[in-house]
Amino acid sequence: MPTKRTIPPPAPAPARQITPELVREALAAIPPDLDRETWVRLGMAVKSEFPDSVGFDLWDGWSQTGKAYSSTDAKDTWRSIKAGGRVTIGTLFGVAKDHGFRFSEVAGGPAVVDEAAQAQAQALAERQAQQRQRQREAEEAEYRRRADQAAREAVRLWDEAGGAGEPGQPEQASPQALAPYLVRKGVQAHGVRTLADGTVLVPVRNPAGELVNLQRIAPQRPTPEQEAKGAREKRFLPGGRKTGCFHLLGLECLPDAGHDVLVPVVLVAEGYATAASLYESTGLPVAVAWDAGNLVNVARTLRERLPAALLLLCADDDVDTEASTGKNPGRLGAEKAARAVLAEGAPAGVVLPVWPGQRPAGLTDFNDLASTAGPEAVRAQVLAAVAAPSLLPKVRRAAGQAATSASTDTPNDTRTSASPANDDTAPPSPQAAPWDDEDTPDDGEPPPTRRKPQKAAPAGAGGAGAGGAGAGGAGAGGARPKRQPHDPFTLLEDGVYFTARDGDGNEKPPRWLCAPLRVTARTRADDSNGWGCLLEFNDLDGNPKVWAMPSSLLSGEGAEWAARLRDMGLQMAPGTGARNLVAQYIDTRNPRQRVTCTDRVGWHPGGVFVLPSGCIGGPASADACTAGAGGEDAADDTDTAPIATTDTDTDTDPDTGTPRRYVFQSEAGMEDTFRQHGELADWQTRVAALAEGNSRLAFAIGCALAGPLLRAASLESGGFHFRGDSSKGKTTALKVAASVWGRPAYMQRWRTTDNALEATAVQHCDGTLILDEIGQVDGKVVGDCAYLLANEQEKGRNTRNGLNRKRRTWRLLFLSSGEKSLADHMAESGKRVMAGQEVRMVDIPLDAGAGMGGLEVLHGHDGPGALADAVTRAAARHYGTAGRTWLEWLAARHEALPGRLIGDGGMLERFKGQMVPEAASEQVRRVGTRFALVAAAGELATEAGILPWPAGHAASAARSCFNAWLAARGHLDNGEDAAMLRQVRAYLEKNGDALFTWTHRAMDDHRGNTPLRNGFKRMVNTEGEPLKFDAAVEYLESKTGPEWRDRTDALVEYLVLPEAFKRDMCKGFDSKAVAELLRARGHLRHEKDRLTIKHRLPGMDKAPVFHIRPSIFSDEL
Repeated sequence: MPTKRTIPPPAPAPARQITPELVREALAAIPPDLDRETWVRLGMAVKSEFPDSVGFDLWDGWSQTGKAYSSTDAKDTWRSIKAGGRVTIGTLFGVAKDHGFRFSEVAGGPAVVDEAAQAQAQALAERQAQQRQRQREAEEAEYRRRADQAAREAVRLWDEAGGAGEPGQPEQASPQALAPYLVRKGVQAHGVRTLADGTVLVPVRNPAGELVNLQRIAPQRPTPEQEAKGAREKRFLPGGRKTGCFHLLGLECLPDAGHDVLVPVVLVAEGYATAASLYESTGLPVAVAWDAGNLVNVARTLRERLPAALLLLCADDDVDTEASTGKNPGRLGAEKAARAVLAEGAPAGVVLPVWPGQRPAGLTDFNDLASTAGPEAVRAQVLAAVAAPSLLPKVRRAAGQAATSASTDTPNDTRTSASPANDDTAPPSPQAAPWDDEDTPDDGEPPPTRRKPQKAAPAGAGGAGAGGAGAGGAGAGGARPKRQPHDPFTLLEDGVYFTARDGDGNEKPPRWLCAPLRVTARTRADDSNGWGCLLEFNDLDGNPKVWAMPSSLLSGEGAEWAARLRDMGLQMAPGTGARNLVAQYIDTRNPRQRVTCTDRVGWHPGGVFVLPSGCIGGPASADACTAGAGGEDAADDTDTAPIATTDTDTDTDPDTGTPRRYVFQSEAGMEDTFRQHGELADWQTRVAALAEGNSRLAFAIGCALAGPLLRAASLESGGFHFRGDSSKGKTTALKVAASVWGRPAYMQRWRTTDNALEATAVQHCDGTLILDEIGQVDGKVVGDCAYLLANEQEKGRNTRNGLNRKRRTWRLLFLSSGEKSLADHMAESGKRVMAGQEVRMVDIPLDAGAGMGGLEVLHGHDGPGALADAVTRAAARHYGTAGRTWLEWLAARHEALPGRLIGDGGMLERFKGQMVPEAASEQVRRVGTRFALVAAAGELATEAGILPWPAGHAASAARSCFNAWLAARGHLDNGEDAAMLRQVRAYLEKNGDALFTWTHRAMDDHRGNTPLRNGFKRMVNTEGEPLKFDAAVEYLESKTGPEWRDRTDALVEYLVLPEAFKRDMCKGFDSKAVAELLRARGHLRHEKDRLTIKHRLPGMDKAPVFHIRPSIFSDEL
């Protein structure tokens, strides 16, 4: 039996009384090192019962036993608590019972403490505290690393922008003249710099004057459509410090503490344009604080260095926001900052802009006031606030405001305010939860980390999932749910535990549910739908695993998500009950971090390439968390990549303003074919080197590398098809291409359904899809498959409610092989290939002309078979490293890639000019552009050191394959023209005798009948003049030698009746387009402004016909 320690009550009473001793004993049962929220709530509970010094002494005395105790913090917090609030003394006893405290069963009797339960709770709390401390240290180290990286990038960009606009620096080009933003705002450059594209760089400096970050302001404001996609006008460097940092106008730097420099007044504003207008209007020094949330931190920093200066917060008057939300962030942030720094001998105040008459819609700050009412109005209002620092009333919004004079007279409403720190009517100052980089909008300084929760981040208690980074807060953009008094889940190093309670509220022994499972972020799509959870854990072999699980999976019985977690290697307790508790655990975690989820592999804004196993690209990619794909060969393959943070014009989350982070999320587990094994050097020497001199192998590698360039080159999807006999090296070429991205299994098969092909295309978006053996797919549908891949969108489908389901899209390059061409394969099934299909899927003869199939150089091997075997074996052992390295190289240069590919004198235009003849049609040029893309990919990869080839080799291989395609095609014209001409010619060759009647024998009753007559034919000489014969003359002349020899020079022209021309001869084509083509190529005799000509036909009088000349048979198109 556990021993009991009796605590005598202060005085016997027939009923339980809430006495200071009882409160002290309840507090004694609770460890003082709690999360800050619980610590404050306990203070509220004590103050609700003892609002005087007795209550403070109880709460403060208990707090002093904590490691993170701060006397100033305790006093400030106690003063900010309003007595009589919703938190009552019952909250204290509820928390105390969670830690073993028990009331006596006899009313008014002594309180008892279950020492065994208290010892167990204390041990658990210590283990959690140690685990949180380790996690806190890791988070802070990661924060410092990212902040230092951002500071180095800031210095680089600052130096790149030059010194124009800096005090003491030579003026080169005026930054205002170079910056459309400054012109638009009507302000000058004060300590800012400008990039060549007009981007304004505003320095972010710490109190020591060191450059730690940059605010980049775009030349043009994004359109509403761009803003909907995440574009922002103002951006900070991701990971850089911002909290407590500022930019000074009118002061080079802050004086050191204890200085004797007199700075009587400093203005504080949110944005640079507002600060510049204030400085130019008043001449007073101004500090830029960036946003309302940073006003308090900047004001406190200024107060430390300028203890006696008047700090005047020149706030933004966000009345439009107040009208929609009930809160005015600019005014509230300024008032909070003023209260934080106001003290005896340290004045502070707030001033808001006031417009003469009615305030124009959408205007909020002093820059707007300067633009509309002039700088004199700004000067008058600010100086009036400076002149009366002791008369700073609370803000009152008058129904009617008198017009502000342009003179120095004090305006009717200066809209200034200040509030002392001990104002009990003010709400408690918000206490920031432990730092998490996604909770600071611009990756500023971490908030205080005095206390953290003991439990595993319950719903409403915040926290980065189950013991993940950070705690508290419901995340950006959402309100904090009400905290539950008891979270039954606990995350320890050996797993997740569930602690139930009996009917009396006593805790039962903890129940193990699963191995350590952390919910590190909430995921959602760009449109704020498709929510899910980012789960992280280690499998049985210790391999890290990450899965972005859609929350919709939790709405069912749970078998699907649980099976997926087990398949990935998570240990879970058996039984439905345990599974339901794990689901409850996942669903009630509330991490602050938000991640943008996508079900599409490929490029996303900011140069981030999303893969099923993670992301490549973004400044945080080098050391960010990795996501293992798991599955077979996990021990062999390295399948990890980070969740990347972007840094571009669309680099911020539209809800939180933080750098956007991406993760792949899919309800159905997608096979990750992007694998890697071995070293890049081994792949270069044993695979890529053997492709040198072999144009088909080199071209296949170029195709594999070209897929990620399609988007940067603004090209549509398309593909290539290697055609050749069996055992000539088609599959070998495809396996070599597959080794760029993964194992031989990366190569797919044509034999699949339409739905599966669509899913495969999505999985290979912005990449290269490799499909072997086109003969496996039915010739009746292969043309549709080619269209499907090239048209970049799956077919429309309905939901169960009859609505249109969102279509998935892709953009890819595909590489195919087969013994037959697309046209031949379709012809065998009675289908005619369309010119668009042939352009989208280009047919390349595999035979390179060296008598070795697709090979030309053996590289010391005994024969083509030996070389093919060697490169195939090497591709199965060394794979994936080239593709990963290629994506990293492209991601680091994603902004410059379009200029290199399609800019003036770009690579595509240059390589296309080397391949495509000037007389080529638009379709040939279109195909040539795709070949040029492959050439550019190979040359860029050579430049990046990925391909071990000499410069120009990749372009030479692409040119060789293009020439082979062009030679097999046989002409430079559009495919539709050739197809139409060939069909007319074939029709006449096949049916010239059977369906056309000789004009000179039409009335001869001895001639053979033409039952399905399409028209007439007649003989002409080489000059096109008709030769007239009747039956008798023809018979006599056929018996005369010389005349017969003369008759051999006669040619035949056809007079096709209009309906037969449209219905039969031009079947499948537009008859007018066919006639236009015949006329353009000189094969059609016609009347002016018509496509037909009237002839006097036997038995039909004069009738219009399509008069086709004999020259059609000699046309080589």
